[in-house]
Amino acid sequence: DDDMPLNQTLPDDGMVNVLYTLSGNDPGFLSEFSSSLKSVLMNSPLDKDLTIHIVSDEKAHDAIQTILYGDETGLNETISRNQINIRTYNVQKYVKLWRVLIRIKTNSTVNTGHTMGTYFRLFAHEVLPKDVGHIIYMDTDIAIMSNLEQVWRLRDDNVLFQWGRLQCAGFLLINLPKFGAKFWDLVKRIEKEHSLQKVSKSKITNDQLLLQAVQKMYPDQVGSLPRDWDIHVGSGAYSWKSRYKVLKERPRAGFIHLNGGSISKASAFEENILVTNAKFNRTWLVAQYYATYPWQWARFNLESQAIDGKGVPIDIDYSPHAAYNMTNESQ
Repeated sequence: DDDMPLNQTLPDDGMVNVLYTLSGNDPGFLSEFSSSLKSVLMNSPLDKDLTIHIVSDEKAHDAIQTILYGDETGLNETISRNQINIRTYNVQKYVKLWRVLIRIKTNSTVNTGHTMGTYFRLFAHEVLPKDVGHIIYMDTDIAIMSNLEQVWRLRDDNVLFQWGRLQCAGFLLINLPKFGAKFWDLVKRIEKEHSLQKVSKSKITNDQLLLQAVQKMYPDQVGSLPRDWDIHVGSGAYSWKSRYKVLKERPRAGFIHLNGGSISKASAFEENILVTNAKFNRTWLVAQYYATYPWQWARFNLESQAIDGKGVPIDIDYSPHAAYNMTNESQ
């Protein structure tokens, strides 16, 4: 077997975990991921270590080498205040299996409105190290605007996942062990006893609708996040067109989710009307900061936070394959 061994020394208490799931190698998508990654690094915890887990299909996995090791980013030569790890997981060999599992659990096929990569978050427990407890999942069109440690303190051991009142799956705080043990069983039970289509009031099934169905039928299994960490342009925030309205609705911003997606292949940080129209230059347009901010300045930002100039090099583990944590659901 050519699987690489999993990392076994990533304690949840002193380590903030972040998850990206990627599919494809479209230039706009990769640019979007690069901008979002920059925002995560520049808002990394001040008092904890950080591990960024990147679960991807083969095309995306091959393509992100230029971001992780490229001359522009220079991440493999960057130091930071605390330990920052970047771990990659190529899950190409499991995609067919996961499609089958989705069909079995939901009695429907994968909706292709977004890429299969959006479903990878629902299987992350199968490939990430078993000692990863909670993890912050975010879409690639999210710009982090505040320190991640603030939302990390909100994690709840009693629920499968947490999200905001808008119920947008672009930003989740997932209890990985509990999610892996219960989520797909709950989905299958909902389909068997109630029909997912009836519960979600939709003829299609996608990953977000599955999360919403669990929220609706088993609300005690889902936790909440404050509105500071619930800013999704496509889930109501688009109507907040005036600066006054935006700041009234969200006086504090943990992130901005630009809700890119299925129609365009361009980076949401570069083509979304909210970051290209000067009308929004004092609200939504600030997300573009991370698209235009030079990587070399971002590296200096990280290095400048090191105490007495004594930083820790970013550790990148670019593994060619992901090992599989076999659970009952995948056997």
